[in-house]
Amino acid sequence: EVKQMLPWFFARKFVTAVLPDKALDTGEEIAWQLVEAFASNLDALPWLDKKTHAAAKKKLRHIRIKIGYPQWIMHDTLLNRQYGYTLAFTSSMPWAEIQDIAARSQVRDIMSGVAKPRDWENFWMTTPDVFNMMYNPLANDIVGLAAFMQKPVLDVSMPSFFNFGFFGAVLGHELTHGFDSNGAKRGPFGDIKDWWTNTSRARFEASKSCFERQYSSYPIHGDAGTRGVEQGSLGWRILGQLGINSTEIH
Repeated sequence: EVKQMLPWFFARKFVTAVLPDKALDTGEEIAWQLVEAFASNLDALPWLDKKTHAAAKKKLRHIRIKIGYPQWIMHDTLLNRQYGYTLAFTSSMPWAEIQDIAARSQVRDIMSGVAKPRDWENFWMTTPDVFNMMYNPLANDIVGLAAFMQKPVLDVSMPSFFNFGFFGAVLGHELTHGFDSNGAKRGPFGDIKDWWTNTSRARFEASKSCFERQYSSYPIHGDAGTRGVEQGSLGWRILGQLGINSTEIH
């Protein structure tokens, strides 16, 4: 319960213990190299017409890479500002009262941001102790959390091809979320905008049939017998393949 009350304080303790500067630098370098590799991939996609290609490049150049943790949690002044309400706590204060003060402060913090531009650079959807990487379509963000940047996913003692093959493949997968059939519904700043032309969309639908044939040909043996891979997972398989492709040409 204390962690829920002070999540970013514990986040600072966590990243200080588990994420050295070298790992952070390596993760950021891999991320930006993948962005450049993805740009090359876009140039090679035959189903993109000129208008859609230009829109994809614009969105890619505005993508925000957020690796490890938000920098503000390492500054005492900013962390104290976030949790200044704790100065009202006393050793004789009932636990229920402490929880009430914390909850009210958190609600005030949330409400203070309503109807105001969000600082996406410093806003993270979750704390870095969560084992995950993600794409945030509302901000065109790629987020790689410190908990995910541990061995064997990211190992600074290993050659770069190892880290591109593991950490880079997952990051490439997340990057592709911004450019798939769902990512096509939001622009470079997370704005609602369909930037695929009808021509490009029709070409994409025609081209993805090769993935359908490939993956539905793979058998799965189980209690129900042998069957093909369900097409409901097609989007994830395309994303996975594109993520791997980006690491291959870095």
